[in-house]
Amino acid sequence: MPGGRQGGARRRSVAVVAGVRTPFALCDGAFRGQSVVHLGRMVCAELVARAGLDPSRIDALVLGAGSGGERFDNPARHVALAAGLPNGVDAWTCSGSSHIGLRALASMVAAIASGQVQVGVVCAVAAASDRVYGMSRGLSALLHSLGQRPLLQQVVAMGRLGRRDLMPRTLVPEARLSTPKTALAERLAQDFLIGKEEQDGYAMRSHLRGAAAWRDGLFDDTVMPAFVPFQPPLYQDDALIGACDDETMKLSPLLDVASGGTLSAGNSAPAADGAAALLLMRAGSARGEGLHPLGLVRAWSFAAGELQRDALLGQSLAIPQVLHRSNLRLRDVASVQMHVGSAVQAICVARRLESPSFCREVLGRGALGRIDPERCNRLGDSLAFGHAAGASDLRMVLQGLRDARQHGWENCLVASGEGDAQGGALILDLD
Repeated sequence: MPGGRQGGARRRSVAVVAGVRTPFALCDGAFRGQSVVHLGRMVCAELVARAGLDPSRIDALVLGAGSGGERFDNPARHVALAAGLPNGVDAWTCSGSSHIGLRALASMVAAIASGQVQVGVVCAVAAASDRVYGMSRGLSALLHSLGQRPLLQQVVAMGRLGRRDLMPRTLVPEARLSTPKTALAERLAQDFLIGKEEQDGYAMRSHLRGAAAWRDGLFDDTVMPAFVPFQPPLYQDDALIGACDDETMKLSPLLDVASGGTLSAGNSAPAADGAAALLLMRAGSARGEGLHPLGLVRAWSFAAGELQRDALLGQSLAIPQVLHRSNLRLRDVASVQMHVGSAVQAICVARRLESPSFCREVLGRGALGRIDPERCNRLGDSLAFGHAAGASDLRMVLQGLRDARQHGWENCLVASGEGDAQGGALILDLD
């Protein structure tokens, strides 16, 4: 059984009281130049205003900092102060890209369940457009030595630098992994025999579902309008615009692999900037104040597997664990929200969970069963809205609760995972 960390049903008394997110903007688009702090301040201030809560009631804020978080030392503290929260608010940051929003949420749930925090804010932000660039070791060594050598030696050292030494390098967590996510997804397509037509069909359905949800006003109460300097207001996720057409699905593969590439911009999630925030407190306290919780956190789990075997498929390791902690079977879950970096990723996770051989050999148990496509990502996913690392996790929490509440269902499952063979999963009950 893969390793993992879990939280059980004793945290059920922790409630999600309110939530809001910004629209997601394509990388280098409407939120270009906006830092993690700018986007975090925007969404946290809106959350407090919508909840009608006195900011002095808030004890803590945790930030899941995706892309762009490396620019600041503990960006959570910057976000808390910029959003107008009191100086005494404890703030800490969870950094990375893999299910970082769920990790931030779980840490706040644990703090409230243990009595350390009464009211807490969970925020997750991705500012992929606000890149931080590094330099090569050769150029860094040269700059450090300037002024310490004679001028002639400095000129000779500069002449030894090559083109690669002068190229800027983005500082992103994925850079530590040996295989890019695109290549990992293409390998999954080959291993699971998933063709481009099947992937394009999944992506088209995602775009149509997302567009329908926006058209029907299902996000009106959870997505705020975003106003940034020198840009027109953004009212909805701009990845949806012009996405639902056959031409998008006919885009050429991103990799020209020998057997024929299948992964394209049409069936992959575009990188996006965005932010989301949730307000958490004990369910009893919320009801005592006349608030109606959106949902109760029942259980959560994080798992890690083998890089070669489980890259992009960490959700298939975390979902069985959280179901076990919740005393639920897969068919007992009403609404499933699953992170989709590419269509092939979602298809492969679903196939794994219903595979007797995978569940027996890797999980040491019987097959979990089939994820009903009609109950999975019913309101769209990252293929339609864009993937804002961390913020996408909280988006799924809001969508899962919205979907379950709309149909009178009892619960929802949220699962996320990236290319590092790790995954996280969360079960929420409707109050």
